Amino acid sequence: PPLHAVKICGVTSPADASAAVAAATAALPPGVELLIGMIAHPPSPRHVEAAAAVAIAGVARAGGATPVVVFVRQTAAEMGAYLHAAGVDVAQLHGPAAAAARGGLPPAVRVMRVVHVAADGSYSAPPPAPAEGGGADGDWWTVYDAGSGGGGVAFDWSAFVPPPAGRRWLLAGGLHAGNVGGALDVVSPGGVDVSSGVCGADGVAKDAGRVAAFLEAVAAARAKRVGRRGDTAPV
Repeated sequence: PPLHAVKICGVTSPADASAAVAAATAALPPGVELLIGMIAHPPSPRHVEAAAAVAIAGVARAGGATPVVVFVRQTAAEMGAYLHAAGVDVAQLHGPAAAAARGGLPPAVRVMRVVHVAADGSYSAPPPAPAEGGGADGDWWTVYDAGSGGGGVAFDWSAFVPPPAGRRWLLAGGLHAGNVGGALDVVSPGGVDVSSGVCGADGVAKDAGRVAAFLEAVAAARAKRVGRRGDTAPV
């Protein structure tokens, strides 16, 4: 199926969320959902407190995007409290501690789980079992990311064994405007996830020009893929 989601992760301000929404509105065709990711991990320079996440999530929703909070080490109670305070219902479970706590999350929370992929394209751990109607094991999306994530490093797409057809998965790790088209020539994810590849010089704030260029490159690659497969219906 054609790519139908793009996640801009590590957003730290309403202004950056607004720029991402504007760029997505200009570049992405109907049927492609924008996700705005925020990091809830104090050691990260991109960490966002729940009080600040309220405004970012509000900008995302006002622009038709879906806000997501990324957790690493929190308990289920801590994640639930953060999501409630921020007014967000999507949790990305990036670390093993957060993933282990998923059973304690409120039933209404949609889960995005991260599967770490080694540089050579092999799985760092056995891949999750597929589940009908979503990613794996009931995930809303499953994110396949290089290494520990957020480092701007890609894995070997040509050696990567992707999930079965029809599963909801995002490709992440080292993507930017200059290589996302090539990545989508090699693998066929349901979406892509970028953070470092659209940051400015400080590695934290988003660069509006880089965000726009990335989304334009994704749109061009998607159009190429749709044309090649003769599939014009959004998923």
